[in-house]
Amino acid sequence: MVEVFKTNVTQKKVAHRIVTRLHKEFMHYKANFDLGDVDRILRIVCTSSNLDVHGVIRVVSEAGFKADVLPDTPPLKATARVWHMTKSRLHSAFFRREPS
Repeated sequence: MVEVFKTNVTQKKVAHRIVTRLHKEFMHYKANFDLGDVDRILRIVCTSSNLDVHGVIRVVSEAGFKADVLPDTPPLKATARVWHMTKSRLHSAFFRREPS
């Protein structure tokens, strides 16, 4: 099972401390941060059982930070906005007039 969390962790040192704590408390988890992502992602892979979402959130919050589960699919509003942008770009590229 894989779970992805949005966090407010910004420093590598703090992320490392949280991952170390998660690995101690949940030995069957493999956790890592992607602090370059806009959502400062915490990704956890659990191979042996169901992932304890509340336990992960608790560990992050005990370190003084927030973590929220990211949904599997993007919100409908964001999807519509991306589609509109893509459609506009395709339209512009297709109907672009070449100089005569």
